[in-house]
Amino acid sequence: FDFLTDRLIESHRRRGVCLGTHRIYSLMALVRLNDEFGGGLISDETKQDIMEFLAGARDLIVASQDEDGSWPPNWYDGAEALAKADPSAPFHRRVISTGHHLEWLAIAPEELHPPRVSILRAAKWMIQNTLETPQETIDANYTYYSHVGNALALWRKTSPPEFWTKWRTSHPEIEAGLTPAERSGTSGNTDAATSDH
Repeated sequence: FDFLTDRLIESHRRRGVCLGTHRIYSLMALVRLNDEFGGGLISDETKQDIMEFLAGARDLIVASQDEDGSWPPNWYDGAEALAKADPSAPFHRRVISTGHHLEWLAIAPEELHPPRVSILRAAKWMIQNTLETPQETIDANYTYYSHVGNALALWRKTSPPEFWTKWRTSHPEIEAGLTPAERSGTSGNTDAATSDH
């Protein structure tokens, strides 16, 4: 895996699938697997190279984070990201960048985390963006939005299927298709139904 690591690290950060973030996640996963299985998958020197590469990625996302909490598609430009931003870039590229970065950070040791406020701002942006985006837009961009659920599940130390299964079990009224008013037993009283929100 040392050779593979060298190949992943040597290219510019912007290269690769999903704005270069799959390389970052793969490197973080490799370190985690190496540690989990007692070492031997990669050399100590390679592990150090990976950790330095990931620390560099962390520093770039800290410097490039937008005021709204999202990470831009050109996160690899660091503090120059705003000045170098492509104004015609489709909105889903921010979903890609923010979701993927939150995914690798969720499996990273704390030493690689940006300040907690940066993580919280990114998560809040992703949640808000998902809530405000029309369902048909999410459906058309599902692969990008799937990273929202996965990232948030990883931070909860679970997986989306595990979380969803537990949630459905504890919320049977949702499975039955009941409205909030029907769930509260006030379907005929509009005042009570609206005050429930």
